[in-house]
Amino acid sequence: MYHAAAIPRQLPQDRNSRLALRFLHWRSHYNHLTDEEIPVSNLPKIAALFEAYANNNVAAVSDVLAEDVVWRIPGHHPLAGEKHGIKEVLAFFGQLGKAGFQAQPFAIAEHADYVIDHHRGWSSFGSGLDLTWCLVFRFAQGKIQEVTNFCSDQHRADLFFHEVYRLKPIPERLAE
Repeated sequence: MYHAAAIPRQLPQDRNSRLALRFLHWRSHYNHLTDEEIPVSNLPKIAALFEAYANNNVAAVSDVLAEDVVWRIPGHHPLAGEKHGIKEVLAFFGQLGKAGFQAQPFAIAEHADYVIDHHRGWSSFGSGLDLTWCLVFRFAQGKIQEVTNFCSDQHRADLFFHEVYRLKPIPERLAE
């Protein structure tokens, strides 16, 4: 049971204190479990993924992805579809980087093997794009196994990606 004296009157301003408070709140949900039974939080892995992406650190991105990761990109544009494996996901990130795509997290939540991220994603390349996105991450054995993206305005995203990533004319773009 919480006592009024134990509840801070004002949230701490420094990042480390806020993270510690968040951890204590998270830990309080598992008071009935032993330390060995408490699930390990995957939130630091998502933070590491965003930081690695922002710094174009391919090795660090690879560290948090399962070898057979599946990353789903919605839409009807040249980058849409499922990316299978680390190599395809890294190629996708490389293409986003060419358009100067950036992300700013708004909120993140965790439940069991899932993490849900809500963020702003934007680029000033071409006519620009500034939308909100939700990503659902599923973890398996401590790695990101599956990701599904959801976009706030898929039509606008499709137009932007078609503008930035031009398709080759037929027949060059068709597989043999």
